[in-house]
Amino acid sequence: MRRSCGFAVAACAAPTRILRLAPFQYRGRRRFPDRARSLTRTLRRRSSPAAERARWRSQIVMTGADARSHDAPRQWLASGAPPHPSQGRSHMKPQSQFRIACLALALLAAPAAATEWSYEHGTESWGALDPAFAACSSGTQQSPVDVVTGKAHSGTLPALSFHYASSADFHVDHLGHTVQAAVPAGNTLTIGSKTYQLLQFHFHTPSENFIDGEQYPLELHLVHRASDQSLAVVAILFDEGAADPQLQKIVSVLPQEEGQSGTVSGFNLRALVPHGRVYRFKGSLTTPPCSEGVSWHVVNARRSASLPQLAAFAQLFSGPHFPGGNRRPVQSLHGRRPSYRSGE
Repeated sequence: MRRSCGFAVAACAAPTRILRLAPFQYRGRRRFPDRARSLTRTLRRRSSPAAERARWRSQIVMTGADARSHDAPRQWLASGAPPHPSQGRSHMKPQSQFRIACLALALLAAPAAATEWSYEHGTESWGALDPAFAACSSGTQQSPVDVVTGKAHSGTLPALSFHYASSADFHVDHLGHTVQAAVPAGNTLTIGSKTYQLLQFHFHTPSENFIDGEQYPLELHLVHRASDQSLAVVAILFDEGAADPQLQKIVSVLPQEEGQSGTVSGFNLRALVPHGRVYRFKGSLTTPPCSEGVSWHVVNARRSASLPQLAAFAQLFSGPHFPGGNRRPVQSLHGRRPSYRSGE
């Protein structure tokens, strides 16, 4: 599983403008953050009074061309040691000193790298990897589930109204734990008075959700987000049968290694719109942090895909790193009863 990490984006209000700092870059000088980080560590280790520490912070000003044109400050930046008073004061303007001090503070506040997780040793231990993953172990509305159709109940529920493009271009990215397509903006799902934007769709093999105890070779998740940040996922199951023409467009460019991507053109998102009964329940993300409160919609009708299409996904997530594929086992319902709209 790939580790994701990065530095915080900070904003410091200077007297005349706002400074925004991008990761590993400050006015095009890519090595400066490493120097600033070394210097801020030195400042934290110093035992001098607060006034003395403030004086050293105000000296974090020499970089780029300025550092190259002054021997003593250049040596300071390389070693991380503060200059001797005899080396003189900085020639940088106070506003520049303020900006670079903000950079040092932003680096100090940068978050640690994200916790790694994988399918290699099973999913039961996810909750112990990081306190942020606690819901993976202790949650009571976890996904996926086994939908027992005989126990589902019908009700007066709002219809699912899809507004998808008939032709879309996008990249398909291999993320290490799944293959994901980030679709263009403008594709929406409306449920009652609430509208969700389609963010992406990705695949799990074999399926994560079951229907009446039966698992399927492939599952597609259409992930939507509303303006209040709530999520709605539509799960589509694939069974072996005739080839799916839209799925083939993805299979044809399917990236084989983590970090690779392929380009899909003219994909008909409308062809993914489900028909018939859809089972609904409150659930969670199926990967860490397993956040709950996700509105799930598992489509009862299975789509067909050819054996070569199904095998193309299965071979990506097999072997010792994926002993059970890239899927999480079904979770306890804890009293939840999936529902469906009357008349479906």
